Amino acid sequence: MEIPIDYHLIFIMMSFIFFILIMFLIFIDNDFNKTVAAFILSMFNSVLCIISALSFFSINVFTADATGTLVNNPYHDLGIFSIVFVILFYINILLVIYCIYLFYKKPWEVIYAKDEEKFYQNI
Repeated sequence: MEIPIDYHLIFIMMSFIFFILIMFLIFIDNDFNKTVAAFILSMFNSVLCIISALSFFSINVFTADATGTLVNNPYHDLGIFSIVFVILFYINILLVIYCIYLFYKKPWEVIYAKDEEKFYQNI
């Protein structure tokens, strides 16, 4: 059974948008809550990337012929484009490992300690 092209385009757009959102969450003003959100989104995005990669092997494009009836046009030749999403899957796995590293390293505690010092010095 082929996946309709509309759903496939939605999966593609969601995976790229989640990837950009994960990059913003991890590398811009990092704290504990953003790291948790990036970790969850990265795991969800890795599943979404595998779905997108596998669905390139059977895409169904709905068209209409001259009489107006719906015609199914399955394409099985687009498998080479799945390489992009396999690479994106591996990058998401690396981001999950980086989030685990951030949970181990806890770089946000240094920032919170400096903020607490400023607060208590002003009292």
